[in-house]
Amino acid sequence: MLFHLKGSMLDWFQNAVTHGSSSLMSTAWLTSILVFIDELHCLFGPRDPVNKATVCIKNQALYWQFYKGLPD
Repeated sequence: MLFHLKGSMLDWFQNAVTHGSSSLMSTAWLTSILVFIDELHCLFGPRDPVNKATVCIKNQALYWQFYKGLPD
């Protein structure tokens, strides 16, 4: 997965792997893809979290409307 990263994400992870990092609590993200993805989200999550939350809420409302309209 590290080979597919670019830019600041790649720089951060390469630095953490090669030099270690005092900000890392552990390197569990090196052995677990789920932990790695969580680390990506924590460090480089959505640039606009308010917009992302708004879209999620709207999508939930649309899903509810869709399912409500389905026959029993």
